[in-house]
Amino acid sequence: MSDVIREIMFKYPGSIQVACHEHALQYIVDGQSKFIVTGSGSKSSHVKKRRLAKFAAGKHGFARIDAFANGELSVTFWVVDKKSPSGMK
Repeated sequence: MSDVIREIMFKYPGSIQVACHEHALQYIVDGQSKFIVTGSGSKSSHVKKRRLAKFAAGKHGFARIDAFANGELSVTFWVVDKKSPSGMK
């Protein structure tokens, strides 16, 4: 992730950056900023779960983001494969 984007996000606590069309699924929390990587449809790439990552998988899939009135956020990742073409949590 770009240092410029990270710097801007830190000025706005609670910010969420969503990156799509990547070849992995990731959920990263850095302070009050959240980073969601999703959209692995045609290819998948190995990904390491690093220090700030709450979740990381080199799988095909997508994420569902639910934002609640109290400010809480819920992220559910769905893995799509031959065994589960409609996806599984």
